[in-house]
Amino acid sequence: MKKITCGFVLSTMLLGTLSPTIRVISETSSVITKETSTIESSQSTNNSLPQSSPLSTTYNSTISDSTTNENQVLHQSKEDTQKELLTTTAQAQRDTNTLSEESITSDDIASGTFGTSVWRIDSNGTLYIGAGEFSDTPLNPNGSTSSSPWFQWRSQIKSIHLDGPIIASDSLNNLFDYLSNVTDIEGIEQLDTSKTTKMQRVFGGCSSLASLDLTSWDVSKVVDIFSLFNGATNMQSLNVSNWDTSSMTNIT
Repeated sequence: MKKITCGFVLSTMLLGTLSPTIRVISETSSVITKETSTIESSQSTNNSLPQSSPLSTTYNSTISDSTTNENQVLHQSKEDTQKELLTTTAQAQRDTNTLSEESITSDDIASGTFGTSVWRIDSNGTLYIGAGEFSDTPLNPNGSTSSSPWFQWRSQIKSIHLDGPIIASDSLNNLFDYLSNVTDIEGIEQLDTSKTTKMQRVFGGCSSLASLDLTSWDVSKVVDIFSLFNGATNMQSLNVSNWDTSSMTNIT
């Protein structure tokens, strides 16, 4: 009986001594379990979050929309500018055509275009040549020589007025050939001959022309001036004092 009692007392004492340790281990295990659960919960929460926050997405979207809008505005502005330029150019062309048409009257003897220059012969026999760029003087139907667009009215032309800057082409051959009744030419300095190489009979047969000042002409590229003044029998004053004739080979 004493052995049983002692065993019971000893067991009770051992349990009392070990109880705090068991409780600590139990509580520690519980804490570890809770921490592990918390960490897993945190990882689960982090994994469930989107890669970019709503604020970041909204900001990026705003920048993208702003850039798109700016590009659209710039593109539209460019289109508007191009339309304005086209409208202005078209209007200027219409104005030029209107002025050209208004300058041609029903009393004119003849009218037409030479290259881009508008020309007309009024009822007084004055040949007006507007600003523009000449083409080469056209060949006659037989193809042997060239003649001006106003050649067929040569007997009715009494004077010539060049009304604006005109760029001469490579060939001015026979430009005023056989205008035997022309007594004066005004605005001859308006003619830019810097690209011209051929000047055959430009004033050939101008038998009524008394004076001519061609000092403004650049003839540095002219090669052929065959019969340039041939037949201008009434010429009393001719000024070509500053001509560069270094390129001329046919001057007879």
